[in-house]
Amino acid sequence: MWFLGSIPLVLKRLKSRPGLSLLLVLTTALILGFTAGIPVFASAVSQRITQREVDKRLLTKGWPIFSVRISAAPTAAVPMGLREAAATRDWLRDFLAGSVRLPVRSTYVEVQSPMYRLAPIAEAGEGLPEYLAGVRVVHVLDIEPHMGGIRGAAFGQLTDPSQLNVWLEATFASRLGADVGDRFELGNLYAAGQGIPVIVAGVWQAAPSKEGEHFWYRPPEMHFDGAFLVTADQYNALVAPKVTGQSTQEFWYFVFNDGQMNLDRVDRYVDGLGEVEYEIGRRLPGGVMDLDPREDLTRAQRRKTSLTLTMYSFSLPVLLIMVSFLSSLSATQTNFQQSEMAIMVSRGATRVQVLGIAALESLLIALLALPAGLGLALLLAYLLGFSRGFLSFGAAEPLDVSLYQLDWRPLVAMIGVSIVIRLFATFRVSRHSIITHAQKRARPSLLMTGARLALTGGLAFVAYYA
Repeated sequence: MWFLGSIPLVLKRLKSRPGLSLLLVLTTALILGFTAGIPVFASAVSQRITQREVDKRLLTKGWPIFSVRISAAPTAAVPMGLREAAATRDWLRDFLAGSVRLPVRSTYVEVQSPMYRLAPIAEAGEGLPEYLAGVRVVHVLDIEPHMGGIRGAAFGQLTDPSQLNVWLEATFASRLGADVGDRFELGNLYAAGQGIPVIVAGVWQAAPSKEGEHFWYRPPEMHFDGAFLVTADQYNALVAPKVTGQSTQEFWYFVFNDGQMNLDRVDRYVDGLGEVEYEIGRRLPGGVMDLDPREDLTRAQRRKTSLTLTMYSFSLPVLLIMVSFLSSLSATQTNFQQSEMAIMVSRGATRVQVLGIAALESLLIALLALPAGLGLALLLAYLLGFSRGFLSFGAAEPLDVSLYQLDWRPLVAMIGVSIVIRLFATFRVSRHSIITHAQKRARPSLLMTGARLALTGGLAFVAYYA
C-alpha cells in the first residue's frame, strides 16, 4: 500500500522542476515513438507488398489480403438450398470471427444450379434445339443494394410469373445478343427434354463500390459471364426442385477487417483458419476452404520480421544516443533529489522504498509520454512511406498505418530500460543519510567524474559512428 500512497509525493517531485520533468517526458516520448514506429512501418510495407502479390494472381486479383472462400457441393443425402445457405453463412461468420479474432467486414453468398443448355424455345418434335451457350442459374443473397443501372424490370419484379425471370449482367447480355423481353429455354446439356422456359426481365450492371467496400467476390462482368441471376422465390419454385441436392454448388466469401490485422499474430490467425477448415470438412457436404490467406500471411510475417530487424540494426546508433541522453537526464534529476532522499533515509525509509518511489516516478513519466510516443510512431511510419531511397522522398501512395500494427514488446522493453536507468541512478544514493550526503558533497567522487567522462566519450563515439 505504501507504493500507491507514494503517488502524491511523486507528483510533487515532478512538479517541483517542471522544465526537467517535461524534458524527461519528451525524451521518453521520442524514444518510444522511434521504437514503435519501426514495426508499424515494417508491417505497413509488408501488407502493401503482400496485396500486390495477391493482385498478380488471376484467381485472387483484387482480393483483400485477409479474405476466405468456402464452398460446398450438396448431395441428395445432404441437400442444401437457399435457407441452408443463409444459416451456414451466419454460422461461418461467427465461427471465423471467433477463431481468428478479427471482425468480418463483408460476406458474399452464392447458390448455383448445374450447367444448362441455353437455346431458343423449341417447337414440339424438333429434338435437341440450337445451342446458344452454357449457363447456370444463380442466386446471390442480399445482392439488390449492389445492383445499379438496371434496364427493364427492377430486381424481384416479375414480368411473367409463369416463366423463370432472369437478370443478365450487361457484358454477358451484350455477348449473348440478348435484351429485355427475350425468351429462351434452359435444358439438359446433352439430351432433349422438357426445358425451363426463361424470359429476360432485366439487364443490370454493378453499382459503384463505396470506398472500403468489398462485396463482390470477383468483378461482376467476369463472374456473371454465363450466369442467369434469379430471385430467391423463383429459384426455390422453378430450379431447386429439378436439382439433386437443391443446388450444385454453394460458396461463401468472407472479407475480414484487415485494418485491425497485426502480423505478429499470424500464428493465431493460421491456427484459427485451420480449426475452421477442419469443421467445414466435417459439417458441410464436400466442404472445403478452397482459397485462404494462410500462406500469404506467413510470408508477410517473415518479411515484416526481416525488415524490422534490419531497420533496428541501422537505427541502433540513434537509439543509443537517445538512451544515453535519457540516462544523463535521469542522473541530473537524481542529483537534484539527493537531499530529499537523504532526509527520507534518515527518517527510516528503506532502500527498497526509495527505489520503489524512483521506479514509480519513472513509470509515470513513461505513461505520460506514451500517447505522444504512439502518435509520433504513426507519423514517422507514415512519412517513411514516402521515401524512395536514402534521404530521398517523393510522391507515393500513402501507407495504411494504424495502432493495430503496433508491436508492444519493444515498447514494453524500452519502458523497462527507462525504469532500469532511473533505478541505477538512484541506487548509488539510496542509502545516504543527511550526514553521508553532506560528506559526499564536501568530497566529490573521482569515480563519478570518471563516469561522466566515460559517458561523454561514449556519446561522442556513437555520434561519430552515426
